Amino acid sequence: MNYKFRASFSILDKWSRGYRLDALMMYFKLGTQITSPQAEYGREMHEEWRAYVEEHKHLPDIFGGKEVKNPVLEEKRVIQLDDWLEFVFIPDLIHDIKGGQHLIDYKTGRTPIDYHISTFQLPIYAYCANRLGFNIRKASIYQYDQYKKKTYKQSIEITEEILNKAFEFMVKNSYTMHQYLVNNNLYDRYSTQDSVH
Repeated sequence: MNYKFRASFSILDKWSRGYRLDALMMYFKLGTQITSPQAEYGREMHEEWRAYVEEHKHLPDIFGGKEVKNPVLEEKRVIQLDDWLEFVFIPDLIHDIKGGQHLIDYKTGRTPIDYHISTFQLPIYAYCANRLGFNIRKASIYQYDQYKKKTYKQSIEITEEILNKAFEFMVKNSYTMHQYLVNNNLYDRYSTQDSVH
């Protein structure tokens, strides 16, 4: 049987950093879905910020209140990278800037923004968005630390080199995880393919 691997950044990030069991459990949605007050707060704030931008066409005041043009808000997107590989992503906000678009991902909590900006999340989201017809020129993390009551912003310029590295990261880690699932018969054991992330 030909299995299709449906990847997401969260799963590939776990897999690439050696948290194989966590990645497998996320992929097959195994175990109890653990939540926490911090995670719930993050979901609530994402929804509040999404609704604010949709209504006002401005960033939330906490992030400067700047006008955003033609915002695209938290739409689940799926792209086909190969006959065996799909990638799922939900960008928090994409809006027009001079020469293209700006992609923003919101964060809450204590994790330093330097960590978030150093992962492949923004480059991967930019790559995927561009495959769907966007022209992402800039990508940013906008973070609110509810404990310190502080906001942080960091951005990267999107270049061909960054996009190529993002693609390599997606394909390499998707392939190794996909092969692990095939070789260990995990698709047959756990998967109803439509229940995969």
